[in-house]
Amino acid sequence: MSIGAERRAYTRIQLLAYAFNKTCTLVMLQGRFTANVVDLSAGGARLRMHEPHAASRGTGLTFSLNTIDDGGLLQQRPAFVRWTSDLELGIEFDPGLGVGVSTLQKLLS
Repeated sequence: MSIGAERRAYTRIQLLAYAFNKTCTLVMLQGRFTANVVDLSAGGARLRMHEPHAASRGTGLTFSLNTIDDGGLLQQRPAFVRWTSDLELGIEFDPGLGVGVSTLQKLLS
């Protein structure tokens, strides 16, 4: 692998380019939280929380993308926290979505 090469298994969709103001709801043991979706892939998402959270790496949760008609693909999706940094966190869907980037782009547009 070359220096600076992408290490992700799935292509990410930067939501600033495809869909503005997408929010999600996360349900964890610590409570129910709302976040902005920064980017999304078939494997997970990068989120910016609206308020401080107590989630740490490995925390289990359910992810639901708000105000989208996706046939349930992104509703109550099991996931876990991969990383946290201040108000941002990365989650991994468990299992992955099983769809390509073009399907995700259509759902978000």
